[in-house]
Amino acid sequence: MRGLALACLVFLTLSAKIPNAYGQNTVSWSSKALTPDILQGTSNVSSISFRATASLRNIDVVPVPALASFVETFPSHFDSIKTNKDYRLTLLISIPATTAAGMYEGTLQIRRSTNPSSVISLPLPITIQVEALPPFPEGVSGPLIVSSPPAAAVVGKPTRYQIGASSTDPASLAFSLSNAPTGMTVNGTTGLVKWTPGPDQVGDQQITVVARDSVGQASQSFMLSVFGSRPAGRVNDLETHSHGI
Repeated sequence: MRGLALACLVFLTLSAKIPNAYGQNTVSWSSKALTPDILQGTSNVSSISFRATASLRNIDVVPVPALASFVETFPSHFDSIKTNKDYRLTLLISIPATTAAGMYEGTLQIRRSTNPSSVISLPLPITIQVEALPPFPEGVSGPLIVSSPPAAAVVGKPTRYQIGASSTDPASLAFSLSNAPTGMTVNGTTGLVKWTPGPDQVGDQQITVVARDSVGQASQSFMLSVFGSRPAGRVNDLETHSHGI
């Protein structure tokens, strides 16, 4: 009996030192998975929330490398998380026009900033179905911008605009800004425009985006109204815009 009791004690002691595969703290998601369908060259905004059964500190929300080029999370870091409180995440999924149609799978993970290999919760599965753009119109010799730009932005809030362009030679597509406010950038390969307006940029901002391919180029000009606070019914915490085909 003493031998059995000693064996049980050793087993319990060792078990207490073996961490759960996903960490000692558990985080539950409000949905089992995210499965958006998105056209090439466009973007999608999804929301998800999570709740922890224990207080946590220095937490990062990270898409796995397979999805890192498509997915941005807002916020992506929490200094602290309280027990049994819901925390909302906004996911911006941007698909470059050159992305091949098909299914892309990965996960969204919650990790400790101090230990990136420590995944605290069961990762959230994300399956993105990328749909092909409609056939390129006959008689058009250059690229065609098929996305609709945003109309409003808020000071201090991230603004994202995924330029959607159709081309007979999509591999040659390149994007640029010919007219834009200070601080606005565009990824020359993917066409994702990023900007966070400053306090001195309130008002109407004139913007022109350009898409080029091996045949020619196309431009799109629009006015973006920047507000000092959120106007009712105009914008969310994250102002994004995708396609308007």
